[in-house]
Amino acid sequence: MNKSMAETGHAMGFLEHVAELRKRIIICLVLTVAGGICCYIFSDTIVELLYRPFRGLDVLSSSPNKFFVTTIFEGFVIKMKIAFFGGVILAAPFYAFHTIRFFFPGLNKKEKKLIILSLVSGTILAGLGFYYGYFYVIPFSIQMLTGSGFIPSIVGMLLTFEKNILIVMQLVLAFIIIFQTPIILVILMALNLVQRRALIKFSRYVIVGIFIMAAILTPPDFVSQLCMALPLVLLYYAAIFIAFVFKLGRG
Repeated sequence: MNKSMAETGHAMGFLEHVAELRKRIIICLVLTVAGGICCYIFSDTIVELLYRPFRGLDVLSSSPNKFFVTTIFEGFVIKMKIAFFGGVILAAPFYAFHTIRFFFPGLNKKEKKLIILSLVSGTILAGLGFYYGYFYVIPFSIQMLTGSGFIPSIVGMLLTFEKNILIVMQLVLAFIIIFQTPIILVILMALNLVQRRALIKFSRYVIVGIFIMAAILTPPDFVSQLCMALPLVLLYYAAIFIAFVFKLGRG
């Protein structure tokens, strides 16, 4: 009798966890859809924002048509991709919140403060990543890649709408994501899932991995890769320094 009740209680506990997971997934999906709808409504404004780094190009300023489409579906595809990625970005803080609350439900007061501080800091770092990538790295990369060093003066340029807008969007997203590195590392060290000593020990391999990742995410020029890799290396060591100051990740 008692054994049966214990088994029932264990089963109910498992079912409660499944129900909790389903509830949090549904909340995140609803927030993603809501954010995607907002981005779809304002997609023309977002496209204008993504186009702005190209404005300094002579080939665009002298042409009545800024970008060209090669298929009738490009406009629709761009709107849908902006809606999808925009929805994910807007809902990302809620993903982090619900993930932490589900996997670590028994957080104490100190850990809850750390999570709140991390979410606020992550938002600030996301803004810094956007600003650095959008106003400095992307315009510089566009000017250099379309310059005479890569494209001879006898060759004309026909820039397609979808590919070039997606390149800018990809780079903006990459800079927003990589600027979250110190937040992720600090949280992992605060929860003792990663030791500070291990991050220092394997730092040389991490740096190599950072440069490989930068080469994949950025245009094929060394300057753009360096502009992405160097801040990420600095942020990596900044996370270790923060952990040292607050005595996190000691194992």
